[in-house]
Amino acid sequence: MRPTVKYAVQVCDRFSNQNLKRYCGDDRLLLCKKSIVSFLSSIENLTKKDKGAALHVVRLFSDRSSPEYVKFLRRAIERFSSTDLAIDLVDTKKPGVMQSIRECYEWMISGDSYAVYQVQDDYLFCHDAIEQMLGIFSQIRKDLNTDSIITSYNDPWLFLKEEAYRYRPTPRTIVPGLRQYWLQYYDMSCSFLTSPKIIRDNYDLIEKFLSLPSTGNEQNQLEAISLNYLLVRRGILGLMPFSSVGLHVQAETEKDPYIDWKSWWDSVEDIE
Repeated sequence: MRPTVKYAVQVCDRFSNQNLKRYCGDDRLLLCKKSIVSFLSSIENLTKKDKGAALHVVRLFSDRSSPEYVKFLRRAIERFSSTDLAIDLVDTKKPGVMQSIRECYEWMISGDSYAVYQVQDDYLFCHDAIEQMLGIFSQIRKDLNTDSIITSYNDPWLFLKEEAYRYRPTPRTIVPGLRQYWLQYYDMSCSFLTSPKIIRDNYDLIEKFLSLPSTGNEQNQLEAISLNYLLVRRGILGLMPFSSVGLHVQAETEKDPYIDWKSWWDSVEDIE
C-alpha cells in the first residue's frame, strides 16, 4: 500500500492577523489565488516525477472565504485533482484563525499517514518545494531513524533582529539535501511539515499554542512559549532551507533578500 501525505491548508481572503502592508501589494484575494496555485503546482510536479509513489491528500479549510474565492478554489480542485492528488474543500466548524488551525491539526493526526503539512494561503512556493521538503524529511528518517520538523521559509527577520540571531554564535546542524543545504532552526511558526506521530506525542504544546490569543500573550509571545519547545526542549530536529522554497508573503521586513519573489509570482499558472 502506497504512503499518504496529508496537507491541511487554511484558506481565507477576508480576515487576517497581518496588519502591515504586504510586499506583494494590497490585493489579498490575488495573493491567496497565487499561493494556492503555486502550492498545488508544487505537489503536482512531484506526482508527475514519482507517479504512483504516494497519495497526496489536500484539504482546504475555508474560514469565511468570499464566494469569489470559493469559486476559484473549486476550479483549482478540478484543475489539479488526479489519481495521485486528492483535494477537497470544507468549511471550518467555527470561525477564527486559531479554530481553523485546530481543525487542521485534528485532521492531520487522524488516520495513518507518512507525513503531514499545515500551511496557510499566504505562502508562495517554488516549483519543487514539496519535493525538497519531503526529500529532506525522508532523508532524516532513513539516516537517523527519527522524524524531523521541516519549514519552507528561511525567515531573514530572525537573523537581522538584534535580540534574535544577529551576530550570535548559535550552534546549528547543517544537512546537505536534494538540491541545497538545510540549516537547523529554533524559531518556528505553526506551519511545518512533520510526521503525525510528532504532533500526537507533543499535543500538549499544540494545545498551549491554541490556548493563546492569535496575537500572543501580553509580550506578544505565541510560538516562542509553545511550539518552539518542540525544538529547544523536546530535542526534535527542525530544519529550514538555506534558500527558501516557500515564501511567507508578509511585510517588507520579512522578504527573503536573496530571492526574486516577483519572478515566482509571475510564473504562477493562471487558472481563471
